[in-house]
Order: sequence, then structure tokens, then C-alpha cells
Amino acid sequence: VQDTGIGLTPEQQNRAFAAFEQADTSTTRQHGGTGLGLAITRRLARLMGGEAGVDSQAGAGSTFWFTARLQRGHGVLPAGPSAGAGDVEAELRRRHAGARLLLAEDNPVNREVALELLHAANLGVDAAETGRDAAADATRLAAVLERLESLLEAADIAAGDLARAEASLLRAGLGAAGDAVLRQIAAFDYEAALTALRAGRARGTGRD
Repeated sequence: VQDTGIGLTPEQQNRAFAAFEQADTSTTRQHGGTGLGLAITRRLARLMGGEAGVDSQAGAGSTFWFTARLQRGHGVLPAGPSAGAGDVEAELRRRHAGARLLLAEDNPVNREVALELLHAANLGVDAAETGRDAAADATRLAAVLERLESLLEAADIAAGDLARAEASLLRAGLGAAGDAVLRQIAAFDYEAALTALRAGRARGTGRD
């Protein structure tokens, strides 16, 4: 791909394929871009046994290139029935709108992309960097819910203290049910709070 843009100095060429890099600190504001495209391009090229690079001269534009090792093609395959991206999103909205997911993804870019896609489908998402972190969050939530249920069954006023201390965890783990639990506890309606909590737990602690 050739352009007639601002071009790159040798030093800038060395940095161009690093994540979140631009030619200079004002490039994003003046020319747009996030600084991820070239990093992703190089990573994909290397995964396909090739490389990506740039030939450029400051003030004279740039030529960006990539190589890849490809297998022999098999011709044009007949198109089979498949759901488009819009159909999949609509199906998620229809069947699981409001459900909550626990997403474990250590790559911050992948995590951000996944969050945007899931939020667009009207799904609630709790994100963790690793499976170990996700398991720890789930274990802590289960312990808090178990303790809170016992306090509500006994109409113990300590349920209010626990709910206030763990409000963020309850909202994240139970979604709409978590909000209902907190509202009912604040109104000292422990029976209704217990019903809402059990409904949330019946949905797999709010996550599908």
C-alpha cells in the first residue's frame, strides 16, 4: 500500500509496528488512527510465515508491504447457509438479553473488542485478565451470596452492612437482581430481598 503522506524517518520506521505508536505525538490528532493497525498486521503476517514492513522517506510518503505463506487455493466454494453478524447479534438479544457473562482474556485489545461486541448485544459482562482471576471472583461472589442469604433468612440487620460493603460485587455478579436485592435491603424488606437474591442465584449467579 502506497501513500503520499508525511513519511517516516528511519527511527520512526523502527517504531511504526509497535502497538499504540504514531510517527510523532501529534499524529493521532492530525491524521487519526489508534496505532494498532500496523502492529496487528505484522502479527498476522508472522503467524502466516511472513513479515510486514515499510519503505519510506520523511516528507515523501510510504510504501507498506507484507508477505505470507499461503496454501494452494481450492477454488470458489459454494456459499452455504450461514447467519450474518447481524443475525447472530439479534439472536443473542432475543434469547439472552440482560444475561451476564464472565469474560477471561489476558490480551487487553482482545478484551476491549469482546466487551464492545457483547455490550452491543445487550449482555452484561464482568471481565478478568486470567482464568485464575475469574475463578477467584466467582468464588468470592459465591461466598458473599451464601453469607447474605443466611443473614436475610434470619432477618439479621447485619445483612445491610454486608450488602453495602459488597454492593459493587452484587451488582456485577447478579445484574438487575443485584440492584433489586440492594433496594429491598435498604427498605428493610428482607423477604423480598431474599426472593430477588435466590432468583439471581438460580440464573447461575447472574452469569450464563
